[in-house]
Amino acid sequence: MSQWQDRPVPFKFQLSDWTLFSVSRRLHVRDADPFGEAPVAGPLAPPAVELAPGSQGFLIRGIPVATAIPTLSRIGDYVCYVPLQYQHNYIDLSLSFDSYQKKFSSKTRSTLHRKIRRYAQHCGGTIPWKTYRQPAEMRDFFKVARTVSSVLRVK
Repeated sequence: MSQWQDRPVPFKFQLSDWTLFSVSRRLHVRDADPFGEAPVAGPLAPPAVELAPGSQGFLIRGIPVATAIPTLSRIGDYVCYVPLQYQHNYIDLSLSFDSYQKKFSSKTRSTLHRKIRRYAQHCGGTIPWKTYRQPAEMRDFFKVARTVSSVLRVK
Protein backbone atom coordinates (compact mmCIF):
# COMPACT_ATOMS: atom_id res chain seq x y z
CA MET A 1 0.00 0.00 0.00
CA SER A 2 1.38 3.43 -0.88
CA GLN A 3 1.86 6.16 1.71
CA TRP A 4 -0.54 9.02 2.34
CA GLN A 5 0.47 12.44 1.03
CA ASP A 6 -1.19 15.65 2.15
CA ARG A 7 -1.59 17.91 -0.91
CA PRO A 8 -4.00 20.19 -2.74
CA VAL A 9 -6.43 18.42 -5.10
CA PRO A 10 -8.37 20.38 -7.74
CA PHE A 11 -12.08 19.72 -8.15
CA LYS A 12 -13.10 20.73 -11.66
CA PHE A 13 -16.62 21.79 -12.47
CA GLN A 14 -17.11 21.03 -16.13
CA LEU A 15 -19.66 21.30 -18.87
CA SER A 16 -18.62 18.70 -21.41
CA ASP A 17 -14.93 19.41 -22.12
CA TRP A 18 -15.05 22.97 -20.78
CA THR A 19 -13.88 23.61 -17.26
CA LEU A 20 -16.15 26.31 -15.83
CA PHE A 21 -14.09 26.70 -12.66
CA SER A 22 -11.91 24.72 -10.32
CA VAL A 23 -11.72 24.62 -6.53
CA SER A 24 -8.73 23.17 -4.72
CA ARG A 25 -9.03 21.29 -1.42
CA ARG A 26 -6.27 19.92 0.77
CA LEU A 27 -6.67 16.12 1.02
CA HIS A 28 -4.79 13.05 2.17
CA VAL A 29 -4.03 11.26 -1.13
CA ARG A 30 -2.71 7.83 -2.01
CA ASP A 31 -2.84 5.50 -4.99
CA ALA A 32 -4.15 2.01 -4.33
CA ASP A 33 -2.08 -0.98 -5.40
CA PRO A 34 -4.39 -2.97 -7.69
CA PHE A 35 -2.32 -6.13 -7.17
CA GLY A 36 -1.67 -5.81 -3.45
CA GLU A 37 -5.10 -5.06 -2.06
CA ALA A 38 -8.13 -7.31 -1.85
CA PRO A 39 -11.22 -5.71 -3.39
CA VAL A 40 -13.45 -3.88 -0.93
CA ALA A 41 -16.50 -6.12 -0.53
CA GLY A 42 -18.80 -4.02 1.62
CA PRO A 43 -19.53 -0.34 2.08
CA LEU A 44 -16.54 1.98 2.14
CA ALA A 45 -15.22 3.22 5.47
CA PRO A 46 -12.98 6.18 6.22
CA PRO A 47 -9.30 5.23 6.51
CA ALA A 48 -7.93 4.68 10.02
CA VAL A 49 -5.55 7.60 9.54
CA GLU A 50 -5.73 10.85 11.47
CA LEU A 51 -6.30 13.89 9.27
CA ALA A 52 -3.48 16.43 9.37
CA PRO A 53 -4.39 19.98 10.37
CA GLY A 54 -5.81 21.76 7.31
CA SER A 55 -6.65 18.54 5.46
CA GLN A 56 -10.31 18.18 4.54
CA GLY A 57 -10.59 14.51 3.65
CA PHE A 58 -9.17 11.54 1.77
CA LEU A 59 -8.65 10.67 -1.88
CA ILE A 60 -7.82 7.09 -2.87
CA ARG A 61 -7.17 6.54 -6.55
CA GLY A 62 -7.73 3.12 -8.11
CA ILE A 63 -9.08 1.16 -5.16
CA PRO A 64 -10.39 -2.27 -6.22
CA VAL A 65 -14.02 -2.90 -5.29
CA ALA A 66 -16.03 -6.11 -5.45
CA THR A 67 -19.46 -4.50 -5.87
CA ALA A 68 -20.74 -1.23 -7.32
CA ILE A 69 -20.57 1.78 -5.00
CA PRO A 70 -23.05 4.67 -5.20
CA THR A 71 -21.62 7.71 -6.97
CA LEU A 72 -22.45 9.94 -4.01
CA SER A 73 -23.03 8.82 -0.43
CA ARG A 74 -22.36 9.89 3.13
CA ILE A 75 -20.16 7.84 5.43
CA GLY A 76 -20.05 9.24 8.96
CA ASP A 77 -18.74 12.81 8.73
CA TYR A 78 -17.50 12.30 5.16
CA VAL A 79 -19.05 12.67 1.73
CA CYS A 80 -18.01 9.74 -0.44
CA TYR A 81 -17.75 10.63 -4.14
CA VAL A 82 -16.95 7.83 -6.61
CA PRO A 83 -17.03 9.38 -10.11
CA LEU A 84 -15.82 6.35 -12.08
CA GLN A 85 -16.05 2.60 -11.63
CA TYR A 86 -14.93 -0.02 -14.09
CA GLN A 87 -13.66 -3.56 -14.11
CA HIS A 88 -9.95 -4.19 -14.52
CA ASN A 89 -8.74 -7.42 -16.08
CA TYR A 90 -5.17 -8.63 -15.79
CA ILE A 91 -3.28 -11.41 -17.50
CA ASP A 92 -0.23 -13.09 -16.01
CA LEU A 93 2.21 -12.68 -18.90
CA SER A 94 4.57 -15.27 -17.45
CA LEU A 95 2.04 -18.00 -18.40
CA SER A 96 2.15 -19.73 -21.75
CA PHE A 97 -0.79 -19.14 -24.08
CA ASP A 98 -1.95 -22.73 -23.49
CA SER A 99 -1.90 -22.21 -19.69
CA TYR A 100 -3.80 -18.97 -20.12
CA GLN A 101 -6.46 -20.70 -22.23
CA LYS A 102 -7.01 -23.40 -19.59
CA LYS A 103 -8.67 -20.75 -17.40
CA PHE A 104 -11.60 -20.65 -19.83
CA SER A 105 -14.40 -23.12 -20.40
CA SER A 106 -14.14 -25.45 -23.40
CA LYS A 107 -16.84 -23.44 -25.19
CA THR A 108 -14.91 -20.17 -24.73
CA ARG A 109 -11.67 -21.85 -25.86
CA SER A 110 -13.46 -23.13 -28.96
CA THR A 111 -14.76 -19.61 -29.69
CA LEU A 112 -11.24 -18.15 -29.30
CA HIS A 113 -9.75 -20.78 -31.63
CA ARG A 114 -12.48 -20.16 -34.21
CA LYS A 115 -11.87 -16.37 -34.11
CA ILE A 116 -8.10 -16.85 -34.42
CA ARG A 117 -8.62 -19.22 -37.34
CA ARG A 118 -10.92 -16.72 -39.09
CA TYR A 119 -8.49 -13.87 -38.48
CA ALA A 120 -5.64 -15.97 -39.91
CA GLN A 121 -7.75 -16.57 -43.03
CA HIS A 122 -8.42 -12.83 -43.24
CA CYS A 123 -4.64 -12.21 -43.06
CA GLY A 124 -3.93 -14.64 -45.90
CA GLY A 125 -3.29 -17.73 -43.82
CA THR A 126 -0.77 -16.41 -41.27
CA ILE A 127 -1.27 -13.83 -38.51
CA PRO A 128 1.54 -11.24 -38.49
CA TRP A 129 2.33 -11.29 -34.73
CA LYS A 130 4.86 -8.80 -33.38
CA THR A 131 6.26 -8.58 -29.85
CA TYR A 132 7.40 -5.28 -28.32
CA ARG A 133 9.78 -5.86 -25.42
CA GLN A 134 12.35 -3.06 -25.36
CA PRO A 135 11.79 0.57 -24.36
CA ALA A 136 13.04 1.67 -27.80
CA GLU A 137 10.18 -0.30 -29.42
CA MET A 138 7.47 1.51 -27.46
CA ARG A 139 7.15 4.36 -30.00
CA ASP A 140 6.22 1.82 -32.69
CA PHE A 141 3.87 0.00 -30.31
CA PHE A 142 1.99 3.18 -29.36
CA LYS A 143 1.69 4.19 -33.02
CA VAL A 144 0.02 0.85 -33.84
CA ALA A 145 -2.06 0.92 -30.62
CA ARG A 146 -3.40 4.42 -31.44
CA THR A 147 -4.44 3.19 -34.88
CA VAL A 148 -6.26 0.18 -33.40
CA SER A 149 -7.88 2.39 -30.76
CA SER A 150 -9.12 4.92 -33.31
CA VAL A 151 -10.61 2.15 -35.46
CA LEU A 152 -12.38 0.61 -32.44
CA ARG A 153 -13.70 4.02 -31.31
CA VAL A 154 -15.39 4.61 -34.68
CA LYS A 155 -17.46 1.40 -34.44
